[in-house]
Amino acid sequence: MLYIINYIYLELICQSYFAAEALESMNVRENKNVSGTPAGVVYTGQRVEILEMMESVWMKIVWPGSVDGYAFTSNVKGKYYRYV
Repeated sequence: MLYIINYIYLELICQSYFAAEALESMNVRENKNVSGTPAGVVYTGQRVEILEMMESVWMKIVWPGSVDGYAFTSNVKGKYYRYV
């Protein structure tokens, strides 16, 4: 059986990144759906802890002053966040 792994997930495993810094403000959702209920906003320069990388393009995160939430991980050309 062949499994295709999300590139970002593979990058996280290979480089042991467990935190990211927002390069632009990003909405965080209560569930893994872009139209899901907003859980809050991660502002430019804020660091988040990555709790789990999903098999899709989402990661479960926690950020200062919050409980956990889901962030869409499409990071075309490193525009939205960088691993720290």
